[in-house]
Amino acid sequence: MNKTVIGRSLEFARGGEQGNQAAATVIVRAINKSGGALAVGDTVIYDTTNSTADLIAVTTTASGDNRLAYGIAREVIANNTVGDVQIWGPTSFLKVNGTTDIAVGDYLSTFTTAKIAQKTTGAGAFAMALEAYTGNDSNGVIDAFIMTMGMVPRPAS
Repeated sequence: MNKTVIGRSLEFARGGEQGNQAAATVIVRAINKSGGALAVGDTVIYDTTNSTADLIAVTTTASGDNRLAYGIAREVIANNTVGDVQIWGPTSFLKVNGTTDIAVGDYLSTFTTAKIAQKTTGAGAFAMALEAYTGNDSNGVIDAFIMTMGMVPRPAS
């Protein structure tokens, strides 16, 4: 009998950069199907085409407020390679754009530039800002709390 084993790790981040935002982080192994490399802090979405019962696939989008927002890359992941994706907990690596100012407590979603998050203007929130960012560029890297737990929202009816 064949068994399928899906790995999930749980680590506890506390102190240091996380400070009082200490909490458990949940990391899943996923294959990058974006067509290019992912860097630490890149926003990824669930890939509905390439995911299987055995392996979650992620990709990127240049669509703002994408409802398939899944989490962020936790390491450099080459295209067609499996790596760590964070789906829950605090991070100090989330890449953002502050075209619309981000305040502490704002919900974040995908942006119109691939791999970047923004203050949500609709559906698709996957994180909450723990740090403000007001630069009108995609150079921001902020503390945030990722909160998808890998749940992919249903499309709007």
